[in-house]
Amino acid sequence: MKCNGEQPRFIADFMLGRLARWLRILGYDAKYVTEKNRFNSILESLRESRIILTRDHHLNVNGLEVIRIRNTHFGQQLLQLTRETGLVVSRKQLLSRCALCNTATKTITNKEEIRSLVPQYVYETKDEFSQCPCCRRIYWRGSHLALLLSDLEKYGIKVNQ
Repeated sequence: MKCNGEQPRFIADFMLGRLARWLRILGYDAKYVTEKNRFNSILESLRESRIILTRDHHLNVNGLEVIRIRNTHFGQQLLQLTRETGLVVSRKQLLSRCALCNTATKTITNKEEIRSLVPQYVYETKDEFSQCPCCRRIYWRGSHLALLLSDLEKYGIKVNQ
């Protein structure tokens, strides 16, 4: 875990794609590696100071920060991370990274720019949007946010303001 105030950065192996996506939704930098790129993840972890998340109990490399995820259910996986690393879930950090490509999203200052990119109802009822500068996906805090918060509560994960 980072002790200099920086947020932890993760690299999740091919067995933990859903966990990587949820970490991104929660605002954490979480790369995902496929099975064929698995061994590159060790080098990437060292080069980028990332914590390796794996279900592989045979991965033992000195100098690596590795968390072996014990459970198959992603809610329990998230709970394990919060307990073992002190990972904080914050409302203001939610949806600050692209769930697909892991890039930090940018706030849309002129709502008109995305008018044709979101459903009309969403455009008319929401004022705050963000966009991934890489894959161009648009994010807003809709009804899915209440479901997400409900799921986190169900898994026993505290959400800070």
